[in-house]
Amino acid sequence: MGSSSQYEVRLASLYEGEHERVFTCDTTLFSDMENCDVLHCDVQVTLHIRRRGDIFSLRFVCKGSLAVPCDRCLDPLEIPVDTTYDLQVRYGLEFDDSADNILVLPERQTILDVEPVIYTTLMLCIPLQKHHAPGRCNPEMAERLRSLGADSDDDDPTQEEDGPVS
Repeated sequence: MGSSSQYEVRLASLYEGEHERVFTCDTTLFSDMENCDVLHCDVQVTLHIRRRGDIFSLRFVCKGSLAVPCDRCLDPLEIPVDTTYDLQVRYGLEFDDSADNILVLPERQTILDVEPVIYTTLMLCIPLQKHHAPGRCNPEMAERLRSLGADSDDDDPTQEEDGPVS
């Protein structure tokens, strides 16, 4: 992932107390990533930072939408984004990201690049099965799938089945 100064937070220059940064994320956030199917991104990330000594409590509040290809018809599927992610950053002897929600930075590192955190948080908003609601897929593609013997709604796990599964 290419680092951009747009996503840098200068931790060392923050005084004790509360701070806020706002990032507007678009498709360029995903453009350098391999196997990333994000077609469109319009997400605003508000980063709330609270500094107490050398400990920084970060809360990423992400709101907006992503578009990815539907697994069935390949038309864009809009996915709403409304999530938060908390991260605690502190200084130590060397970099350590092995603990959940805790990041230890070397004392010489005064700038934190939050791009990877935002990218990962947004990618986790995308469901494993990405498809339109029944009847909402591209009708032309749905007809092609039916003609090939693959009924596009048969694979829909949200459809209730008649009777018990054996």
